[in-house]
Amino acid sequence: MLTLIVMSCAENEESVQDLAKRLSRKSDRSARSAMERLIEIGDPAVEYLDKEFEDLDEIAQARAIHVFKKVGSKKAARALIKRLYLNRKNYNMRLVSILVGMGESIVPELTAELDNPNPEIRAHLVAVLASIGGEGPLEALLSLSRDEKDPVVKNQLAGSFGAFKDERVVDYLVGEAASGDLVVSLNAIRSLGHIGNAKCVETLTRIMEDEGNMLLKRIYAAGSLAKLGNENAKALLLECLTEKNPEIVINAARYLGRTNDPSLFDALSRLLDHKHVEVRRTAAIALGRVDGSKATPLLIRLLDDAESRAREGAASALREIGTDEAMEALKQLLRHEKDPYVRRAAGEAYNPRNVKPRFIEY
Repeated sequence: MLTLIVMSCAENEESVQDLAKRLSRKSDRSARSAMERLIEIGDPAVEYLDKEFEDLDEIAQARAIHVFKKVGSKKAARALIKRLYLNRKNYNMRLVSILVGMGESIVPELTAELDNPNPEIRAHLVAVLASIGGEGPLEALLSLSRDEKDPVVKNQLAGSFGAFKDERVVDYLVGEAASGDLVVSLNAIRSLGHIGNAKCVETLTRIMEDEGNMLLKRIYAAGSLAKLGNENAKALLLECLTEKNPEIVINAARYLGRTNDPSLFDALSRLLDHKHVEVRRTAAIALGRVDGSKATPLLIRLLDDAESRAREGAASALREIGTDEAMEALKQLLRHEKDPYVRRAAGEAYNPRNVKPRFIEY
């Protein structure tokens, strides 16, 4: 009996090795069947692929990650966490998404790695834990925040704590809002706006009204307050629409759009003629949100803009508006538009099945 077990294990190891080699093949059919078999084998396959990962080519690595995802065990989670250092285009976002999808069952594996010496990995783990949410992740991140010094991780903490909407994070965020690191400070201000309790509003008001603060910090504070209906905040943001610095104008327009206030239409519509393309793009999306039906003719005209980023913003706004007039304009656009990002914003050849739902980022 013992001999049979040893032979079975050896055969299984040999099978995994052979299947792993097939992950590099260009033939999708061969690689797909290898992945399906590795997923059936489970943790032994995960263990082998984890051990050999660095020696796989990029195609095989991507397929190994798919195997880890589908196996979905704690061992697979640990293998995925180790890959967060890759820093390849779209890889980290994909890994974070996979880990979030594994949910609460892997929280112990995630929290165990929060002392990882690589700050990039710690920052990604913060994002995963915040997305999973719940008491366990919150306690782990509060513990991390007490001693964390790295600015990359502090920035992720400041931006992630708002997702919990828990009073226990407010004092930390108030402190980080006064940070000398502008990016950390802006993320803390934004998180305070997500939580929105009395202490948060008091802090945001103080930041907005202090003219000694950098204007961008005041805009972020005003943006959160404007969404809560603060008229002084809206007035500050409206003033900023005439600033020479396009970054200031873009942020002010973005926050005004998030108020969904139709009275802001005229001020935002004037930005469609701005010389800076990102201002035009942001204004287009903001207009769609404050008054979609009134904005539609202006957005349709913007589809003829020479800059693809402006056309993308107009297409995104029209798609979000979704009226017959807006959708017909997108249908006409797709007959001649060549830019892939504009086409994606418009709806990929007007076929919803080809479009993955996504938030409009602006």
